[in-house]
Amino acid sequence: MAYFGIVARRQQAHFRDSSETISLEARNPGDDKGRRNGHLLALGCEEENLYPTLRDENGAVRFFRDRSIKWWRSASSGDAQGETGPTRNMASSQIACVNFLLPLVDIRDALTAFLRTIDGDVSEVVTVSPIMIPKLQMPVATAV
Repeated sequence: MAYFGIVARRQQAHFRDSSETISLEARNPGDDKGRRNGHLLALGCEEENLYPTLRDENGAVRFFRDRSIKWWRSASSGDAQGETGPTRNMASSQIACVNFLLPLVDIRDALTAFLRTIDGDVSEVVTVSPIMIPKLQMPVATAV
């Protein structure tokens, strides 16, 4: 495993065990894989991987469901098979992106300013809506 991954898992294990936003139940996985890996939440507590304001009924899970976006889940992290929703892996890059970027969805100026730090050619953020291309059977974003 790369050094970055080792450090990220250690940091997330510390966060899991010390954060007031993670319940005692989530901090104490009952399965062997969860007990051996401090960056994994207890099964059934995966939504606690989300920033607290993204956990409610209008939060990230609904945002993904309404747009048919798939959550990254992995058997190697011990994620329950056949489930939908976030992974229990606190070092997930998808979780990091969701927690950082999803709160900016409704703050267009903040999102634009952030994107300009990455690419100075960004002039504005526009709303996109998915359309279905029947032959490909996959959503494609189009500007509205």
